[in-house]
Amino acid sequence: MSDSRTTPVTCSLLQVEAARVVFQTASNRDGIVAVNDVSLNLDRGRTLGLVGSSGCGKTSLARAIMHLVPLTSGRIRLMGTDLSSLSRSELRTRRRQFQMVFQDPGGSLNARMRVVDLVSEPLLVHGLARGAELNARATACLGRVGIPEEAVNRYPHQFSGGQRQRIAIARAIITEPALLVCDEPTSALDVSVQTQVLELLRKLQREGNLGMLFITHDMGVVRQMCDDVMVMDGGKVIESGPVAQVLDAPAHAVTRALIEAALAGTGR
Repeated sequence: MSDSRTTPVTCSLLQVEAARVVFQTASNRDGIVAVNDVSLNLDRGRTLGLVGSSGCGKTSLARAIMHLVPLTSGRIRLMGTDLSSLSRSELRTRRRQFQMVFQDPGGSLNARMRVVDLVSEPLLVHGLARGAELNARATACLGRVGIPEEAVNRYPHQFSGGQRQRIAIARAIITEPALLVCDEPTSALDVSVQTQVLELLRKLQREGNLGMLFITHDMGVVRQMCDDVMVMDGGKVIESGPVAQVLDAPAHAVTRALIEAALAGTGR
């Protein structure tokens, strides 16, 4: 008898089907609909941009995919497995396959831990390494993102914002995930550092054949990073398609406004 949680007919890395996220509040009996009937597919080696203005639902969708907030309805499959049907322990084991990079690395890095320990911690949690191997693998991973070996025993506050984001990226990729969800990972950085971090993410994607879900409000970043794009507004997808198609011939006013904002930001 086959396991109903798997669907061998699909080859998508990530498949989201009719996702809906509703946050309950004391003042609104019906709740606030953050994500409303959103579906998407993402394959390995591809980057899907999820774009929209603040409050459009893009971060709520990303957090639902990561199981940081519950789905009200719908289904999320990773490599054919329905994540909502997994037990807590099964989901914990599966988490090594999908990781997230947050906008503020300061909020995701424990200030009391050395960066080598921060980066090696996921290996320990998932039972992937022990003893001296922990430090060796963490040091090597930090080197991949541009943090030199002589700096690995420092603490997060001793690094710049761009370096802290590199450390957060190292922590996310050390378990060799198939999916990386990036939530505005460069929006707090200046332009030159932003470019370097985006180039790093592209390099890591090529090396690991990563599927990336890239959340942003910046259409310039979408053009630089993504293969396909979905534009959200009011919790719904209002436009989607290949990046060149959507950005060069936008069909929706919200999409056009986001493109104009990106052009204004570059002085064009």
